Amino acid sequence: MTASILITAATPSEMHAITIYTENISSSTVGRRELLSGVLHGQAVSFLITGIGISNTVQAITAAIETARPTMIINTGCAGVFKETGLQIGDIAVATQEIDIQIGIEPANGSALTQPLPFPILINNGIEIKRRYFLNEALVDNAFTILTQAFAKTNVNIAKGPFITVSTITATDLRAADIFNHYHPCMEAMEGAGAAHLACFYDIPLIEVRSASNFVGKRDKNQWNLPLAFERSAAAVKECIRCVKEISGYCL
Repeated sequence: MTASILITAATPSEMHAITIYTENISSSTVGRRELLSGVLHGQAVSFLITGIGISNTVQAITAAIETARPTMIINTGCAGVFKETGLQIGDIAVATQEIDIQIGIEPANGSALTQPLPFPILINNGIEIKRRYFLNEALVDNAFTILTQAFAKTNVNIAKGPFITVSTITATDLRAADIFNHYHPCMEAMEGAGAAHLACFYDIPLIEVRSASNFVGKRDKNQWNLPLAFERSAAAVKECIRCVKEISGYCL
């Protein structure tokens, strides 16, 4: 397998709308998972379905990196969006940072929102990471600009901001409001911090771009729109690949 951009998503449904536009697809196995490789907009790409959650994400991406180091990782899929952001279902956001809100210390006041650990879980280029993974500012800004231009004539809003990673899906409006007031995130998902941890550990550029399938809070699946989120996140990834040299500044 030659070096390429590694595109990761938790489920096949989140990836399908990207792979159908990819040429010369071949299949291989890494870490007992299928890795698809091909060419999209003239760029070598690989697709990896990680499975849901941080543990699956870390295992899958580690296997892919150790097999053949990618030039960049794009983590994508659907997410819950916080109502306070003003974003709607189907809108797209680019992560400026990933926050693992469930690693830390239980507060003495009994709050469910943890306090940061007193020690780092990773040190990257002299920066101690306790649970916040700050993504490359230039990559984020360039991706945000490209997507804003690409969707300018549509009704899709593009945003950038912090994402949170959870192991337990938020299911009440009260909990959602507490999380937003504490972290001010755009979106909630279950894999991003795992991808961000590995990107930092291996010093590989990472972009995380997701589309909202539902609002964070009380679960009402009648209001969800997973197919729209899958379609929009895939469209955003394809646009990032089409303009990857403008986004990254690297000769890929």
